[in-house]
Amino acid sequence: INAVSASKTTGTLEFPPGVYRITSELSIPNFNNICLEASGSFGDAISAPRTSAVTILYDGAVAPNGAVCRSIGTGNQSRVTGLAFDAGLKAGFGFVIEGITGSTLHNAWQFYTCQFAAATKVNVMIGTFPGIIDVDSYQVNFWECIFDKSPIGLYANASNNYGPLIERCYFADSFQSGSPGYTINHIRTKQSGDFRIYNTFFSRLAPAATVIDPETGLVVADSDIFAVYLQGAGTVSDCFFEEPRVLKHIGIGSQLPACLLANINV
Repeated sequence: INAVSASKTTGTLEFPPGVYRITSELSIPNFNNICLEASGSFGDAISAPRTSAVTILYDGAVAPNGAVCRSIGTGNQSRVTGLAFDAGLKAGFGFVIEGITGSTLHNAWQFYTCQFAAATKVNVMIGTFPGIIDVDSYQVNFWECIFDKSPIGLYANASNNYGPLIERCYFADSFQSGSPGYTINHIRTKQSGDFRIYNTFFSRLAPAATVIDPETGLVVADSDIFAVYLQGAGTVSDCFFEEPRVLKHIGIGSQLPACLLANINV
């Protein structure tokens, strides 16, 4: 990873099938057209949820602010295909993306058929957690990815005209025995841009229980437990929800940006 990153040019790193145990987070400081790929092909995230043949498993000391993989810097058109990032109920985050504001191209990170699981805070964090907005999140897209067993599946704390694109993804089981708590939100966003979610499946959230929000450290009110929690504009279309608490949409300051909810099955 370091060699591909240092090249500053297009580079592909292919992982043979297996479990890769790490004891400290992987860091990608600067990137440009980097491709991280798993050998083999994968099934459809919606119709046949699958397990990746390549897993990067965090197996170090408990690290509430640590991650399996962290990307920091400016980059263009980088891609991850078929990898699973497992935080092992030890790292706070699965994949963290920070500081890509100013990139000249859209889609600085594109994830295809990836899996993110068992983070004690957030499986995928776009921006800085908590509270600091520093990422142009329209540069981050997900296709046919699985998010599993974490208090928050995907959190975009970011700003720009366009939010992340999530298409044909699967937000899976909301609780695992031994995990730090139930899922609060499959998706949470605090941003001014348009968060786009299409053709995605959301499993049921936790029953009523005392749950601590990993961002605030406070008990979560039942009124804030929703599959999708949007602060800002958003589009949710052609999605299936097992969870009847589909969407909570709040404004930014005194403004309530538009939110389109269309063709939803509950």
